[in-house]
Amino acid sequence: MSEEAVESPKKKKPIMPILMVLVLLLLGGGFFMMKSKSGKPDKKAKIELAEKDTELEEFLTNTADPSVYVRAKISVTLRKDFEEAKFKAETGDVRDAVLLVFNRTQPREVTDGSNRKHLKRELADAMNEALNAADEKDKDPEAKPERPKPLDLKSDRDSSTGPVMKVRFSSLATQ
Repeated sequence: MSEEAVESPKKKKPIMPILMVLVLLLLGGGFFMMKSKSGKPDKKAKIELAEKDTELEEFLTNTADPSVYVRAKISVTLRKDFEEAKFKAETGDVRDAVLLVFNRTQPREVTDGSNRKHLKRELADAMNEALNAADEKDKDPEAKPERPKPLDLKSDRDSSTGPVMKVRFSSLATQ
């Protein structure tokens, strides 16, 4: 009997480190799976641009500060499937939308290069609203308008859906 009592107890295998390694492997695999899914571009969201830009007549208007004027020459890149003739037919509404944006813009937003990207996006949104409002007249009044997807801040485009996809300043000055 004394021999049985002297027997050493069995050593337990360390379970905790093995569980931690398994949990880390699962978390790491899940992270890379999610990253690979979000990295793939959505084929439905691919929008082609028109090959040539459409120019608007020069703008000369005051900014939010009535003593400061802005003079701008703007050209826009349309979606490939949007007809330039349709854009030109709505030029009055488009010009009005651009003037309203410039009228509520502070002069520092026009002169500061870092704010110009924001100004371009605001102009694209205003022009698209004007074009879509004109387009809504021809459509079913009960149809709900398509909501645009949020634009990636790193994108070189100024709109995610269009019809105006990019805004370019040929000239831009304040006085």
